[in-house]
Amino acid sequence: QCHKNLQVRLYLWHLLVYTHSLYVTRMLSSRNSTNGFSPCIASAHRSALPVSRRLPRRLQPVRVFSDTEDISPGDFTPSYTNATKFELLKRVAGLNRGALANEASEAEIYALLEQLEDSGRNKVDINQIQGKWQLVYSSVEAFRSSPFFWAFQEGLLGGNRTLASAIFAYTDSVPGAEVGVAYQTLDLSMQRLESEVDLEVWGLPGLPGAKGTVVTSSRVEVAGPSRLAVTVESTRVANSNLLGPLLDQISVPVQRVFEQLRGSNATRVEAEVTFVDDELRITRTLPGREVFVYRRVY
Repeated sequence: QCHKNLQVRLYLWHLLVYTHSLYVTRMLSSRNSTNGFSPCIASAHRSALPVSRRLPRRLQPVRVFSDTEDISPGDFTPSYTNATKFELLKRVAGLNRGALANEASEAEIYALLEQLEDSGRNKVDINQIQGKWQLVYSSVEAFRSSPFFWAFQEGLLGGNRTLASAIFAYTDSVPGAEVGVAYQTLDLSMQRLESEVDLEVWGLPGLPGAKGTVVTSSRVEVAGPSRLAVTVESTRVANSNLLGPLLDQISVPVQRVFEQLRGSNATRVEAEVTFVDDELRITRTLPGREVFVYRRVY
């Protein structure tokens, strides 16, 4: 029974945002006010989580352009782009995908991101996004790289970013849960996007913790030269160390639930690929422009 309770905690951690959204939505509807949500949500903070990757240590320095400096197309040579990528990876290596970033490091990272995006402007080959990618930097909490949370913010909360950010921060501060490695696998020919986020919930005294991978399955379509339309369909927990294959068979129909609450296309969201090559991908959600940086696995 204790093992079962641990596994339920792991599973519900991913869906905690959804649960709070129903409470907040109903309360706001009854009070007709955006000031009535739980004080514990408003006071939440972003927690630091352990780093689970290894990145190159010796990387080439790169010139960082100032905001007022003129940049010509000739500045973006292949060697310049490679040096910029290496510098970006060096800057994010010790930041736990952005969770440990301060104002100065964020400014440096954004300068490098914008240089890469400028170098690839109007040159994105959308077919290069296919394959498996590992998250190395996020401008928001790492678990929000899952399209589940894109759909939650844009569909279920109607794009209310203030409320969504408060709820996400509260979820991120839940004690006893840690976010591990995060992946995305894209197959445009099959119109599939699989998001995987490793989670661990600390065990009770004398009992092992619960581990698993939250898998969100989505349909993905090319909506423009560099734009993707993602429709979240379902989410489940895989590779559980406690219930194993039994939990693998349980899938939450996210699309059906959200559409019952908010109407058709409630889980359809869009994202823009602002840079992609054989090694690195930068994606920004729309319209919020949250940034996610990935390194190619294969």
